[in-house]
Amino acid sequence: MHELQKCPSTANSVTKTVPSSFQNDILLRVEAVEEDRMEVKVEEDKVKLKMEMKMEVGEAKVE
Repeated sequence: MHELQKCPSTANSVTKTVPSSFQNDILLRVEAVEEDRMEVKVEEDKVKLKMEMKMEVGEAKVE
């Protein structure tokens, strides 16, 4: 169970790269789908994962 700290509900599209401590760079795309929902897309080589996070009072919990 991972939790993100202080996730603004007014988040715009954000592109981040996971630290190089990983063997391969993983691209994380965070998109604001709705006011209280965020979509996280993880792209690693041919693997594509899609997670939905529901934000509650500045916190995002992955279900």
